[in-house]
Amino acid sequence: MNHIKIGEKEYPIYCDLYVLDLIQKKVGIYEFEHSLIGKEILYDENGDPEYDDDGIHLKYKSVVPSVEMIIYALGLFINEGILVESDQKGKLPIPIQEKEIIWALDIPFNDLVILLHNEFNRCFEVKKNSNQGNNTQKSRTLISILKGFISWPKQNLESRKNRSTE
Repeated sequence: MNHIKIGEKEYPIYCDLYVLDLIQKKVGIYEFEHSLIGKEILYDENGDPEYDDDGIHLKYKSVVPSVEMIIYALGLFINEGILVESDQKGKLPIPIQEKEIIWALDIPFNDLVILLHNEFNRCFEVKKNSNQGNNTQKSRTLISILKGFISWPKQNLESRKNRSTE
């Protein structure tokens, strides 16, 4: 489990399905990630998302990461880490309030964004057992699978158009 040092204390951070469920209910998974890292989808004059020349990948512009999402992620990830770590050690969890985190926070903004985004991405890793004992190998990430579905509607519409004109 990863840890983050805030002030004089070190806290575990953990993103799991429970945390993803809370994120999805609040803002949505993609919206959260884009807000957290400062990405905004570009739209054309008709309000449709713009795609790269390959027609598959969405175009983005860089914006300032959302402080609201950073604070939200910090609270969720730290408190879930505290809960999981306490459970593993057989101790009672002592949650921390967002205000306590913010008051003691002394990590540079960009470093904090990277740390939170890495933990968010870690949650999507799919691991499979290798044939070599207890070693695990990252076979792929769920994020790359999900990102493939972003372009599916456009490709599907174009293939339907092509079939109807044949």
